[in-house]
This record gives sequence, structure tokens and C-alpha cells, in this order.
Amino acid sequence: MNRTSIQQAGAIRAGGALAAAAALALTLTGCVTVNVPPKSGTDSDSASPTVPSATAAPGTPSPGKSDTDFPAGGIPADVAWPTEWLQTIADKSVGIDGAVVGIDLDYDRGAWVWEVTSRVPGADAAAARRGLGTDLDATALTRISQRDVELDRDELIDITVDAAEAARISGETSPGTRLTELSLDEDRGRAVWDATIIDVTTLAETELKIDALSGEVLEREAD
Repeated sequence: MNRTSIQQAGAIRAGGALAAAAALALTLTGCVTVNVPPKSGTDSDSASPTVPSATAAPGTPSPGKSDTDFPAGGIPADVAWPTEWLQTIADKSVGIDGAVVGIDLDYDRGAWVWEVTSRVPGADAAAARRGLGTDLDATALTRISQRDVELDRDELIDITVDAAEAARISGETSPGTRLTELSLDEDRGRAVWDATIIDVTTLAETELKIDALSGEVLEREAD
């Protein structure tokens, strides 16, 4: 083979190599293109999940207002005041048995109910923690239901100021308020009544701590 033929063969081989390299480059480019997701319509896929708005639903009571289950209109005037009906516990005219250790005003399915917890009278040591949970129509003061409950240790402590007296003290401490909750508790070794009262105008809550032996108001905390 002469010199010219050798040069022509080399050129042919070089051209073939370049063509093969170009084809490979195109193939790789095509593969990369296939594996890159299209830009259109992908922004929403990569966006952070939508966080629900913290805005309260219409009709939701404002924070810091009385019981969250109470309607915005407040407590009707015909709902019985505890200072009145707690005094009648002794003659059982409102269907409560035993000493009251807790009351709670509740609004459930359009009805106002007093939930009352009391000790079972005459219970022996073996049944000392047995109590009664009674639901009263908050307007008519008639018994809706009654069930056995287990009292906690705080509800068994000795006291000299009963629930009726604690209710009276709470009213005298803050005129123009309604008592909505009262519970017997022990605070640092001292028997106390924890009371929640609501301003009848603003519906603002105030928490009271009443000594269950002396009747002294130990603490007062307004929302």
C-alpha cells in the first residue's frame, strides 16, 4: 500500500471514530433528557403541603371566655344559681344524696345541666371512695340521671366549709358573677375549694381558691 492509500485509510478510520463518538453523545443526551421531569406542572408537586388556617370557625367562642362549650349568648337567667339549690341538699329536694364535693355547669345539645359529684352517705371504710355522679336539669333542678363514680383522694379530705358555703363565699367575693364550677382539692397539704366564676356581662372567667377549713379566699386569678 502506498503512502497516499495509508493516509486515506487513516482518515476513514478517524472519521468513523468521530461519527461513533457523536452518536454516543446524542444517545447520552437523549437519556438525560428523558430522566429530567418536565418543568410544567411540577411546581405544585414540590410545594409544601397547605397548612389549615388557624382562624376559628364562625360561632366559635373567643379564647378566655367562660366554658368553651357555652353558647356565645352566655348563661340564661333561669339557670339555677348554686348558692340557692346547694342549700336544699340536706332535705334531698333536688335528688342529691350525700355531701357534695364538686359541681360543674355544662351545656350539652341545647340543654343546661348541673353535673354534681357527692359522697355516698354512710359508706364504710371498704367503700369509702364510692361516690355518686348526678345530672340535674339546670333550670328545673330535676334529676336526669345518676351513676356510681369513684372519688379521688382529694374528694375524701375532711372539711368544715361545705359546698354551699363555698358557693356563697365565691359570690360575695365577686358580685355580678356566676359560679360555674366548684371542686374539692388539696393544695400543698391544705384542703381547698377550687371555684370558677364568670362575669355575667363580659363572660370573663376568674379562678378562686377558698380554704375549705376557714373559708378564707387564698387566691384569685382573672383571665
